Amino acid sequence: MIYLATSLFTDAEREFGFSLTEKIERLGYEVYYPWRDAGDEEIVERFGSNMDKVNDEIVRRNLEAIRKCEMLIAVAEGSDVESGTSMEIGFAHALGKKIRCLRTDFRTQGKRIGPVNIMISRSAEKFYSSVDELVDDLKRECTSSSLTIENIAHFYNTVANEYSNPNLHPTTALFKRTEEAYMKGIVCGKRFNVAMDVGCGDGNFLLYVESDKKIGLDLSLEMIKRHRSKLPTASYILGTCVSLLVGDSTVDVLHSSFLLDHLNDTERSLFFNEVNRVMNRRGIFLLATYSPEETLESRGSETSFEYVTSTGRKFNVPSDFKSLLNLREQLMNSFVVDSYDRVSTGQANLSIDCYVLKKK
Repeated sequence: MIYLATSLFTDAEREFGFSLTEKIERLGYEVYYPWRDAGDEEIVERFGSNMDKVNDEIVRRNLEAIRKCEMLIAVAEGSDVESGTSMEIGFAHALGKKIRCLRTDFRTQGKRIGPVNIMISRSAEKFYSSVDELVDDLKRECTSSSLTIENIAHFYNTVANEYSNPNLHPTTALFKRTEEAYMKGIVCGKRFNVAMDVGCGDGNFLLYVESDKKIGLDLSLEMIKRHRSKLPTASYILGTCVSLLVGDSTVDVLHSSFLLDHLNDTERSLFFNEVNRVMNRRGIFLLATYSPEETLESRGSETSFEYVTSTGRKFNVPSDFKSLLNLREQLMNSFVVDSYDRVSTGQANLSIDCYVLKKK
């Protein structure tokens, strides 16, 4: 999460804060913007005219958000940085948080001091002179920084309620239907002891596979909640694919779809190692990905795709489609490729790659 520290006293300042928050969130980051997220109206309703308690609660919530954030971005404008923003910078610095400052103001305090008080300038790892410079830098980091997993979790938590709605997102639904039809053909007529779906989302594979025990793993709590509402008898793990949190050689069939493009090379290697660890000797690994050549052509980006929610909110979701071009070779280093098919969705230039993999 990114904490946005900025002055909030004028309409212009608040509107700028909203605009900057939206630009950062479109990259996939979760942002805590105090004017929007501290819950002032709810706090006032709770404590009424007792302004001491109102103010104490606002401060408590903001400081707690700074404790939880991975980075604080401060709008450091003016001849002297606003006092509340300065305090937030100092608190974040004391906690060892990453701090970056946006300053479009060209005034300085002289050659010796620089644009802002040295207690602030020496606390920040970067200064930006424009919003575009800040946003471009965050965008470059989006697919490689430690924030990436949080970005993706935030995205799926946000869109969980509408992600599989075919009326709102017909292309997503088409990919899921195509993948489900193919995988059903693989497991039809078979019964397994333990089935696991990694990146289970709001549910498809565990709903139709026949097994005595079903385990779903996802990094989105909201997706797991939706999955559990459809299949309350399954077990669920909130976590990532690089640590599957089940015992060695315990899984008979492991499934994962449309996950690999979210992973960098290191994460993908760790995931494959984990699959080999948890899958038993006769187990199978069912894997589906977007067909990379068609995806790169249609989406026009090697590192992300734009997802627009039903309310018009836009996300640039970190996705490394280019790395999928050599996926088959990568898989052959870790597994026996029992079968591979490129499956058309029925629409031009929309296909998925499906693999059945076994232990070497």
